[in-house]
Amino acid sequence: MLKIKQNGFTLIELMIVVGIVGILVAVAYPAYQSHTQKVRRTDATDGILRAAENQEKFYLANSGYTRLIASIGGANTSHGYYTLSVVTNGATDNDGTTYTITATAIAGPQFSDPQCGDGNPITLTSAGQKNPPVCW
Repeated sequence: MLKIKQNGFTLIELMIVVGIVGILVAVAYPAYQSHTQKVRRTDATDGILRAAENQEKFYLANSGYTRLIASIGGANTSHGYYTLSVVTNGATDNDGTTYTITATAIAGPQFSDPQCGDGNPITLTSAGQKNPPVCW
């Protein structure tokens, strides 16, 4: 009887490899998601800092801070993961002496961020107070 040598993998070997790959994906994917959420937070902080810079320029030109977000750069961050808003203590649109700029996550990948997503907006005040600190 001639014995024919067969090339390839057995079903058991293939199932072991699939199991190992499954375990690696189960560990790596949540870490990847967490990392991308942290990276996307820079979209919020960048948008807030740009709006704060524009708010200071507005103050120099008008002797007061504005509560109109369109006057200081617009309501969305550059990559669109957050919506920006501004609140001042002024009686009209352009006479505030303090402000708070807030970035709120838009429904999508950042909305589920446990630290800076839904219910945890990122803020900056005219006094330089940044909240929540973990998001900065």
